[in-house]
Amino acid sequence: MGKNIYINILIGILAGFLFTLSPGAILVLGIFVLTIFLVKAHTEKTSSDFLIKLLIAGFALRILLAVLNYFLGFYGVYGGSDTQPDAIIYNANAVYISKILSGFDYSGVFPKEQFLPEYLQRLCRMFECGLPPYGKYQFGFYVHALAVFYSWIGYSPVAAKILNSLAGCGSAILVYFLARMLTGSVRTAKISSFIAMFFPSQLYWSVTLLQDSIVNFIFLSYLFSLLAYLKDNKKFALGIAFISCFLLCLLKTKIVMLFVLCLVIVFLIKSFKAVWSWKFLPRAVLAIVIISLLVAAVYAGRPAISVSIQNKLAAILNAHKAYATSYSSTAAYRLYSDVVYSRSAYDVFSIFNWTIIYAAVKGIAYYFLSPFPWDMPFNHPGLLLFYPQVIFTFACIPFMLCGALASFRYNSVLTGALAIFLSVMLIPQAVTEGIIGNVVRHRDMFMPFIIIFAAYGFYILTLPREDAIKDEGRAA
Repeated sequence: MGKNIYINILIGILAGFLFTLSPGAILVLGIFVLTIFLVKAHTEKTSSDFLIKLLIAGFALRILLAVLNYFLGFYGVYGGSDTQPDAIIYNANAVYISKILSGFDYSGVFPKEQFLPEYLQRLCRMFECGLPPYGKYQFGFYVHALAVFYSWIGYSPVAAKILNSLAGCGSAILVYFLARMLTGSVRTAKISSFIAMFFPSQLYWSVTLLQDSIVNFIFLSYLFSLLAYLKDNKKFALGIAFISCFLLCLLKTKIVMLFVLCLVIVFLIKSFKAVWSWKFLPRAVLAIVIISLLVAAVYAGRPAISVSIQNKLAAILNAHKAYATSYSSTAAYRLYSDVVYSRSAYDVFSIFNWTIIYAAVKGIAYYFLSPFPWDMPFNHPGLLLFYPQVIFTFACIPFMLCGALASFRYNSVLTGALAIFLSVMLIPQAVTEGIIGNVVRHRDMFMPFIIIFAAYGFYILTLPREDAIKDEGRAA
């Protein structure tokens, strides 16, 4: 009976959108049904029932919040279709592109959205009523994809938000499979997916017109497929990894090399595992040959390598400096010595000595734990919304460390590989960021793993020892 109520509620909600949004609603319904089918096909009945109920509840809540976010946007500072300023800009840029592509008349929405008319006229003057250069700031792949979506179904920001909501729900479902793979515990997987489905920031970004929800879903798909390939050597998983990597490179152009590097690391790990099965002498000979080649390559190309490293380090410093000095002290933070912020030119090698370790640790702390509860940003009251979540993250730290250690004992290869992937992706971003308002969005790429390991650590520590050893939910 309870299950039928869930289904009837969802059918009613979707039917309403089917009549109001038409093509967009059909697309949403199709993706949602496909998601349910995939969940049922790849999980046992007890878990699939849980995940489907979770999916329905999470999606229904997101639909309501997406509509609420749309109407609240009209009462904001910009008078747009979203409560996030960047989302309003992305939406308006997409409307401008779609207007050129389809010739659709959007004047009917102007009475509701005060921001659009003047902004579209400004863009028309700026680009001479033509298409903007692809890749220009805030005119990336996501904005162009949103423009194509509007060209197809007409201007419907609510439909676009609901598609983002589907991506947010999909991320929570992927958290279940990631937790199951990393810990082997079904209970931990269920707890993790439940928390991820209703985690405040994950919930909020998925009902906006920002790209974060989609990026997070693809990023989780990418890491899950890499780990699945390492675990089972399935070519299908490798294909999903390549597709996910390609999409991430389109959406996050500034960190393309980090995504590609994770693929390279997977092949290195696979090669290392294959070589490790050889006898000692062939292994030793191969190791000597590789080390000799690397030493020779570094020695021969040391001038070019030095320049390349210096350029990359300078780019990191300059990006952080631009962030850290562009906003008030309550919204931005500094990681390096004063010379970085006081001089236009500096010797990066004199700065990037042992103190880079301190800067990296400090950067990671700001990345996940800001705004700090003891440093209230009075000039940006909107950040107050993130304090409860930050306090929750503080509380998760000891459980996360315990869970990560237990996961490593359960499967050292997968957990170790994941640690490498996350380090490759996280550290360069942590030492580059400098604005609290940015990191509260960007860190949601990594929050699912804090949730997974914290849930596993909490689960282990609260179980009686005998149950923890047996763990009746342990996956085969």
